[in-house]
Amino acid sequence: MNLQTIYDPGFSNQILQGFNLKELESMESANKLTGVPGFSPATRRLNVINAKRVQEAQRIWQGALAGEVPPFLLKEAFHPTQDFAYRQLMKIAPAVFNESMTSSDFTVLTDQILDKMVWANYQVYEPTWSKIAKVRSDIRDFRLVRTYYFDGGKALFPEVKEKAGFDRRTLNSNFFDYGVKKYEAGYEVSWEAIINDNLNFFQEMPRNMSIGGTNTIENYVTSLYTGAAGPDATLYTNGSVNGINNIITGNPAISIESIQAALAQWMNLTDADGVPITMAGLTIVVGDGTLYVKLKNIINTLSIDMNNNGGTTLERIRVQNWMAQGISVIYNPWIRKIATTNAATSWWMFADPNVTRPAIEVGFLSGYRGVQMYRKASNTVAIGGGISDVLGDFETMSTEYKGLIVFGGTQGDPRSTMASNGTGS
Repeated sequence: MNLQTIYDPGFSNQILQGFNLKELESMESANKLTGVPGFSPATRRLNVINAKRVQEAQRIWQGALAGEVPPFLLKEAFHPTQDFAYRQLMKIAPAVFNESMTSSDFTVLTDQILDKMVWANYQVYEPTWSKIAKVRSDIRDFRLVRTYYFDGGKALFPEVKEKAGFDRRTLNSNFFDYGVKKYEAGYEVSWEAIINDNLNFFQEMPRNMSIGGTNTIENYVTSLYTGAAGPDATLYTNGSVNGINNIITGNPAISIESIQAALAQWMNLTDADGVPITMAGLTIVVGDGTLYVKLKNIINTLSIDMNNNGGTTLERIRVQNWMAQGISVIYNPWIRKIATTNAATSWWMFADPNVTRPAIEVGFLSGYRGVQMYRKASNTVAIGGGISDVLGDFETMSTEYKGLIVFGGTQGDPRSTMASNGTGS
């Protein structure tokens, strides 16, 4: 082990990981490093002191970024001019400033930490598609998948006179088709970049690619029920196309009254035989933050004072918020990416896709549910045998990664969903 390796702060930080500053102040902590190859007691002592100074310099930088350390003190750390500032810096970082030092000394310390400060990734929203769509993971190949559904025979029995023949009914079938498609994206990393990576940056890339694949599925499923003007015009109609009216009457803005009106309208739907149907496990989906906050307040209200649906304008009633027991709320930000108008006012209601006929179905190629991540195998073999994973491609010495998703989807039964664009017209 050479001196450059011994005094490299990155190496020191790996060795010292798990020790806090108080522990590092004692020789007992330094003795914990006994047995590390290539470290004499003097070298270990120097690494302990150096690591402590680097940590204190990092504390000043992070404090300045967080607004906890005044920018003036950070400026004084580089170019000391005021005694009171120097004394304050001594309190914050005694290992750095207790000894006589020049401004270049602090710069050397900050050089050791600046290239090791990496922002955390953004927190991403939890996918919503599996909560409103029926999910299949058994699609065998890329040919069209045909799903049948049947109606007939559920209408009321007529009275039959003595020796009269009974009513012979037929079973009516219908179906919808869809197929899975392949979606891919990837990246290439040079061998030099991997060697120079001291931030584990390239370890974050597979995670980011996985998030990108999940977002691809979410955006696709959202497009099945969202159009440019809010609710998709194919899935949501006023009954003039397929006889099913699943647009909430009047396209009302979301409110206690409009949710109750939507539930009443939904309860009045019948199947193809004219038989009343019921919907379970209702979910309301919105794509606007303000709308989501309003909706959460409505659903989580303990009690509601009302003068309609049970009272008159002169008679008010107070009821427990029974809607909170049977309705869940979802915020889907991808709605804003698709709906160029009415994204801030539109709202959707879905029945549980695992209980009733689904309004949306999503299917994955068998064995490929979700995002799959892959790395191109190295084809560089050392003389004498053995494949080197680090050296990657023999020609370029680069390593390639990619994410893969294989899925498709379709609109299903329009009776299992209702929607409003929220415009009131």
